Amino acid sequence: MFTHKTAAVLHRFTHQSALVTGGTSGIGLAIAEALALEGAQVVAVGLNAGIPPRESIRFVELDVTDAAAVELLVNRFDDLHCLVNAAGIIARQDEFDVTLFTDVLEVKLIAVQRLSALCYPKLKSGGGRILNIGSLYSHLGASHSPGYGRARVVWFS
Repeated sequence: MFTHKTAAVLHRFTHQSALVTGGTSGIGLAIAEALALEGAQVVAVGLNAGIPPRESIRFVELDVTDAAAVELLVNRFDDLHCLVNAAGIIARQDEFDVTLFTDVLEVKLIAVQRLSALCYPKLKSGGGRILNIGSLYSHLGASHSPGYGRARVVWFS
């Protein structure tokens, strides 16, 4: 967890709201914590959202591939200043199975586009921003994870 000892707190996001996908663990959680430390009111979504609440972070259980649930969540925001697409999935060798390959693309590519399109009007009106988390696999390739690398290449093109 970020503290004043590990990050220069500038309160750059005071009175701003942020939506972070993949915000219940890993990189997404670290970003949610950093945004909250900087003053943002954060909604961190993901699977296994049963983590204890933290100051300025509300955790919500959400499967980013559920279009109806995503739209419902986005519509709850009166205004939005920051969208972070950090949700992730990797199935490694199993991604050679077309069903799992499709699952990876749904999370890492389709959900990113869906969320970005739904959030754009709210972000535009408030001068907001979108941060899409990518991967070096998009440049280096990943022979063991064909879907993962392909889904992320779009964000580095």
